[in-house]
Formats: sequence, C-alpha cells, structure tokens
Amino acid sequence: MKLYDFIVIGGGPTGLYTAWQLARRGFEGLVVEEHPIIGVPRYCSGVVGREAFERFSLPRESIQREMESVVICSPSGRRLRIAREDTGAYIIDRSLFDQGLYTRASEEGVKVRISSRCKDIRVGTRGVEITLESFGKRMDLMSRVVVIATGVNYAFHRKLGFRPPGMFLDTCQVDVEGVGFQEVEVYLGRMVAPNSFAWVVPVTGGVARVGVSTYRDSNLYLRRFLSSPALRERVLKVKGRMKRKPIPISPVERSYRDRVILLGDAAGQVKVTTGGGVFYGLLCAEAAVDVLSEALRTDRFNGTFRAYERLWRERIGRELRIGAIFRKIFSCLEDEEIERLIDFVSTAEGHHLVSTKGSFDWHGRLLLEFLKVPFLWKGAYRALKGYLKDLR
Repeated sequence: MKLYDFIVIGGGPTGLYTAWQLARRGFEGLVVEEHPIIGVPRYCSGVVGREAFERFSLPRESIQREMESVVICSPSGRRLRIAREDTGAYIIDRSLFDQGLYTRASEEGVKVRISSRCKDIRVGTRGVEITLESFGKRMDLMSRVVVIATGVNYAFHRKLGFRPPGMFLDTCQVDVEGVGFQEVEVYLGRMVAPNSFAWVVPVTGGVARVGVSTYRDSNLYLRRFLSSPALRERVLKVKGRMKRKPIPISPVERSYRDRVILLGDAAGQVKVTTGGGVFYGLLCAEAAVDVLSEALRTDRFNGTFRAYERLWRERIGRELRIGAIFRKIFSCLEDEEIERLIDFVSTAEGHHLVSTKGSFDWHGRLLLEFLKVPFLWKGAYRALKGYLKDLR
C-alpha cells in the first residue's frame, strides 16, 4: 500500500492551501473531496478581505468586484453608509476561488481525488489508514499524517477523540437578479434577523447574493426578507434554490492528536462576528503547514502537534474571545438599542472609532471600544444574567 506524507480530507480553501504549501516544501500528498467538482456546490457570501489576498497570494481571477463601502440598515429602515478611501475587501466567485487553489496545488504535484467519500480513519503508531469509497469502489490508503478540513461535517470527530464546536449560526442564502444592487448592505433588527444580521452582496450584471444568519429558522427569515419593503421592488427574479448551512461560531476544545490536525470550519476557526471563515482558516492553515513540515521532516509525531494549537490560538484566539462576548451582548439588544448604536456610529466620535480602530478582518479593537458605550451596558447586563442562569 502506498504511503503518502499527508492526506487532506476536504477540498475547500483551507485544505487545498495546506496541500499546496506542503507540496511546495517537498512532501507528497493527496486531497480527498467528496463532490465531483471542486468549488461546487458553493455556500458563501463571497466577501474576502484584501489582507487575505495580499498575504496568501490567492487566485485574483476569482475577484468579481472591489468592496469599498457598506450600507448599514437599522431596524427602522435608516441607512448609514460607511466608506473607505481604499479597497477593504473583494467580492469573489467562490467556485473560481477554490478551483484556482486546486490548480496551484495540482501544479505542485498534489493528487486530488474527487467524488471520494472518507468512510473510516484509523490512527496507528506507524501512520493513519483511511478507507475511501470512490466511484462505487472501496480502497484503503496510508499516510503519515492526516488533515481534517471537512467544513461543517463532523462525522469523525468523536471517533478520533474530538468534540465538535459547541455553537452554530443557521444561515440561508440565495442568488437574485434585480436592480439597485450597488453596495454591500447589512440589515439589523429582530424582524429581519434576530440576534444576527442579513446581507445583500452585489456581484455582477444585476445579480446579488441575499442571505440571513440567525440561530434557527434562517430559511423562513430569508423568505420574509425577500418580500420586505427593502427588497420586494428590487428583486426581479430568484435564481435557483435557497442554500442553507450551519456555521460554527465557537472553536473546538482541542484541534490535534498524534498524526491528526483539525482545520478551518472543522475546528471552528471562524470569525464569530460575521461567520466568515476563509481568512481565519488560511491563517490557521499557515500554522498547520509549519508544524506539519517539521514533524514530517523529523519523523516525530507524538505530542508535536501541540505547537499547532498554540500557534493558531495566538493568531486568532483573542479575536474569537472578544467576538464571542460582543455577539452575546448584541443578541440581547432590543431594536431601539441597535438604533442608538447606529446613531453613535454616525456621529463624529463613532466615525473616528470605525476609521481608526476598524478593520475588515480584525474586529477586536473596535469591539472593545464599543463595549465602553453606556447604552450597550443594558445588553451586557442581560447577557450576564443569561450566562449566570445557564450555570445553575
């Protein structure tokens, strides 16, 4: 049986990037993807920060338009436009994005096995044995290490001694054709998206991605959103079916064991505030590549992956903790308190805070400043009461 240096389970961005970078360092590996086409189906709003493209040399052919502003829509219908002088993010075609990473990995010699479902993973002292079902046939493969980058599929977590993430958003999105879609729009309020937000992301040719994130019933809230005054005159056609997906908004307790690493959504390495996973997943993939490369080079696997856990938590752990606190408080805000928050952001003081502390991918500094605003303290008090009640 052939022995690979590494096998990555999951052909999404984090898995493909990890395989690409390991191959560049001289290791031989395989990516296993259950779907027949890389990047399909697509479940993503398609907004990725500029920093990600600059840091990781991502496929620029996937960029559909630049994002320089966002319109925040309050529960009462007020609109606050926040603009930058430069490009803060890009709106991308996620299928082309994933396929671009696939091309890079393939050019470095990574084998990608599509239409292949992982059926079993067995970790031994000499390697990891993986059983696949591919085109109706079962096969066994061996690898020195395995990276689990399966997105929100947690089928093997408990078998391998991991616990899945503890909290999830319920999200639903659909593509529409219409008019007046020029800027990214974010909608707040309990009638639109209780405890979270809805979005409109313009693409090209009058097409936009419209979605809602909540803690449950996102499909029902998306239908209501599409027929709301904000959209019903602008949406001319709904393209295809609604796509519903859970998004983890809490990290796993532990993301490694001997010869196994969890990565991306499989590890809950996602922005708690927005549910975006590409940038944080790639930051953690970068850490994984460093640790895996050293382990493979030295042939040492017992306990060495602890360094991966330390590295990724150093990079994004603080952001996850602050984001979790703010999301808990935000979920306790009444609509009138959300209105007051938007009022504050529209002032000179609020605008200064957003422009000096705000960042598309790093929200911690700005959120800490927001927590100093007195009218959010009621929400913080309600969140604390709920937390203490849960402890009883």
